[in-house]
Amino acid sequence: MAEQVTIVGNIGSEPHHMVTATGLSITKFRVGCTHRAYDSASGQWVDKHTNWYQVSTFRQVADHAHASLKLGDSVIVTGRVIQRQWEANGRSGTAIDLEADTVGHDLRWGTSTWTRKSKASDSRESDAANAPRNSSAGDQGDPDDGHQAGRVASSIDAEGWSIPGPAEAETAAV
Repeated sequence: MAEQVTIVGNIGSEPHHMVTATGLSITKFRVGCTHRAYDSASGQWVDKHTNWYQVSTFRQVADHAHASLKLGDSVIVTGRVIQRQWEANGRSGTAIDLEADTVGHDLRWGTSTWTRKSKASDSRESDAANAPRNSSAGDQGDPDDGHQAGRVASSIDAEGWSIPGPAEAETAAV
């Protein structure tokens, strides 16, 4: 059984959205969780240390995260912990990744507006994700639904990741 955790922190990198060659939607971002403690000598709360997590979202959660989140947002993330070892440039370490099941804004620090996606638009997005992608086609979605259902990739890089095309750039501005 996978370990289920919840973290609360701030988005520390611009969310990066991509669509794989097979049509899988992925949005990744980093979340910093800073521990605070009360310093009785100064009578103030002080920041101690920050743990950083790479958060990965998939499918509909990825599409919704891409349309909703930005650098600096306070969020609550629940998902499965993935621990991995890394080596680069003569250094090594341990990275803690989180495969998110759900992501939401932390309403202690601000307000948020939520829009339910209809089953019809979810179905349309699923159909669009399975359709062949090219730079000249794509479902523009309902004008009132806040984002475009069929995102278009203009090309695919050497690792098989799609590079966002104009439709995604327009979506990010919404």
